[in-house]
Amino acid sequence: MFRDGVVHRALELGARGLTIGRGLQNDLVLEDSDRTVSRFHAEVRQEAGGWVLLDLNSQNGTWVESRRVERVEMRAGVPVAIGRYSLVFDDTPLGA
Repeated sequence: MFRDGVVHRALELGARGLTIGRGLQNDLVLEDSDRTVSRFHAEVRQEAGGWVLLDLNSQNGTWVESRRVERVEMRAGVPVAIGRYSLVFDDTPLGA
C-alpha cells in the first residue's frame, strides 16, 4: 500500500480477506484526517479463486484508472485508490 506515492505498508492476505477503512475496527486502518476514507470503506475477499475488492457504499468512492468502481478484481500491479492511499496487489509472498 502506498500513501502519497511512498510505500506505507505491506501485508499478506489471509484466507478470510480483510476490511479497510478509517475505523479502528477494520483489519487495515487507513489514517485520514481529511475524511476521504470512510469508517468502513471497502472489503477484500476471495471469490472464484481470485481476490476482489468491494466498495462498502463509501462516500468518496474507490477508484481504478480514474473510474469509480463498486467491485474490482484485484490484478497484480493495478493500483486501487482509496482517499490518498493506493493499494497494489502483488501475488508474490511476503519475504520472497
